[in-house]
Amino acid sequence: MSIIVMVALIAVQTAATSTFQSPPEKPKLVCKSLKVTGSRLAVRRVCGTARQWELAEKEAQEAARESQNQSTGPGGMDEGSAGRSPG
Repeated sequence: MSIIVMVALIAVQTAATSTFQSPPEKPKLVCKSLKVTGSRLAVRRVCGTARQWELAEKEAQEAARESQNQSTGPGGMDEGSAGRSPG
């Protein structure tokens, strides 16, 4: 008789454990203080996940690279100054 009670208790504990699982873990937020353009003192606090910060960094690098590629013409000279004499 006591074996049946123990088996029943184990079954109840197993069922309770499986139905009350904790929710999936939320990604941790990483907060950074960013300087506001045009102000010496203002700082803006921005929070995001590590993955969001990685994507933002990649996008910023790509934008900078594209900007540099567009501003220089053949031979590394600015397109606006090609063919002009200094002065």
